[in-house]
Amino acid sequence: MGDWLLNLPVMWMALVIFAGTYAIAAIVYLVVTRLAVDERYDAFKSLSPGKLPSLALIFGLLVGFIASQV
Repeated sequence: MGDWLLNLPVMWMALVIFAGTYAIAAIVYLVVTRLAVDERYDAFKSLSPGKLPSLALIFGLLVGFIASQV
């Protein structure tokens, strides 16, 4: 099933992957913003921006270890 993706030139492969990732992120964003009404809006607003750097660090380590196949 994924052979067509693996046979693409690198630039087209990158474009397809980035477009797919962007589309998934946009869908998740739209779903979350549509569901964030009333008391759920307050719960979403309570997420502290201070948590984002630690999440980014964990994500970066995860990607790094996966890329090096550890």
